[in-house]
Amino acid sequence: MTSEIPPLPRRRRVLASIMAAPALLAALGLGAVESWRLLRPQSRLFAAPFVYSLADAIERHDVDQAYAFIRAGQDPNQPIAVVTRGRPVLMPPLLWAVTTQNSDAVRMLVGFGARVDPAAVCLAEEIGSAEIARLLTLHGPVGLNVTCPPPLRTAESADAAVPRRAPRTPAPPAPRAPTR
Repeated sequence: MTSEIPPLPRRRRVLASIMAAPALLAALGLGAVESWRLLRPQSRLFAAPFVYSLADAIERHDVDQAYAFIRAGQDPNQPIAVVTRGRPVLMPPLLWAVTTQNSDAVRMLVGFGARVDPAAVCLAEEIGSAEIARLLTLHGPVGLNVTCPPPLRTAESADAAVPRRAPRTPAPPAPRAPTR
């Protein structure tokens, strides 16, 4: 009642087919997806996520969508709502483009007449984006002379830069009148 072991060549074929089946299925699936992309490139499966605002388009580096918002009439100088560190903040689109280091959006916004202010240039220098800082100084108003404050690198230096009141010291006791 011993079971007979199948011959070695048959085992190899079974093992090879077990290993090859996933690779063949993956190749067929990939071919089907790429064929679908070729036939319907605008399908929801391949489209970029929808952006709801100019801020989203700038943040996602989607210059085409940002351009569409500006072409539709959004003012490139009108502050936009963005969320930083969990808080909503209003800031100009150009400053948001500098913050996200999106040089293409910076070019597009400057081309549409966004005001270049020294804060944007200083921010570009602070975050180490020399290309954006150069773009802003080149395309900014004539005679834009920017002198940036020294950068704050650490939380300790940021705390040190905040002016503090000296701690209150108790007033010296009033002199007592001599008692007899």
